[in-house]
Amino acid sequence: MAKSDVRDLLPLNPKAFHVLLAIAGDERHGYAIARAIEAETGGMIRLTPGTLYPLIRQMLVDSWILEVDGGDDDDSRRRLYRLTPLGRRVAAAEAMRMNELVRLARSYKLLTAVQG
Repeated sequence: MAKSDVRDLLPLNPKAFHVLLAIAGDERHGYAIARAIEAETGGMIRLTPGTLYPLIRQMLVDSWILEVDGGDDDDSRRRLYRLTPLGRRVAAAEAMRMNELVRLARSYKLLTAVQG
């Protein structure tokens, strides 16, 4: 998929975007993804296994993420996930789309540059 074509995938499901963000910096397994999302959102978003794992399966099919070797982990059932270059482009495109929305909201004085 060409770089400009990722915009055709937008807007992302917010939960899918959170999954991509959770693994953007490092490989994580499903439970760690869910905990990272909960921590990053102050508990506002909690992904249950019934929501998280279908998202992960679809992202694997779409080649946004890939499963990597779990290394020295004691639990052989645990799978680690990493962003692919395509997944990184999709996440970046969504972040840019959302940044533009914030810019627009500020232009209408819905947000100030710094809010307390």
